[in-house]
Amino acid sequence: MTIDSINSVNKIIIIDSIVIKETKFSVENLNNYLKSKNINDPSYIISQLSLESGEFKSNLFIKYNNICGMKYSKRNSIGKTKGGYAIYKHWTNSVDVFLLWLKNHSLNSNDSKYIYKLKSKHYNNSNGYVNLILKRHKYVIKKYNNIFNKVDN
Repeated sequence: MTIDSINSVNKIIIIDSIVIKETKFSVENLNNYLKSKNINDPSYIISQLSLESGEFKSNLFIKYNNICGMKYSKRNSIGKTKGGYAIYKHWTNSVDVFLLWLKNHSLNSNDSKYIYKLKSKHYNNSNGYVNLILKRHKYVIKKYNNIFNKVDN
């Protein structure tokens, strides 16, 4: 990943020629950030993160930038909550830790089938978790249709 430029006045970050319009969280910025990480179809990851964060409205996400309930790790976070969850400086740090978790558990974030392997990796032991992600995926695609149907330059 190469940070091409950061314009703090206009809050524009360009990473590997992909513009992230502002550092503030939005689904569009999340989509662009995941694309900057070479994720061809971010819609499944966005769907899972939406599910994990209560459609990006959970206290853990809003207050501590923890988009998916990751537990505290000295190496990857700036602190921890009373419940032992990680606190991140920025929402992108939380996304990076999630992607690292996938990679460390041999899950290809570029393959939507990764969601079927989550249970075997002890990410979530709920029997219906994959179905919840798939259901959320339909919702996310419909709700954010304008983002996923954009043509990349």
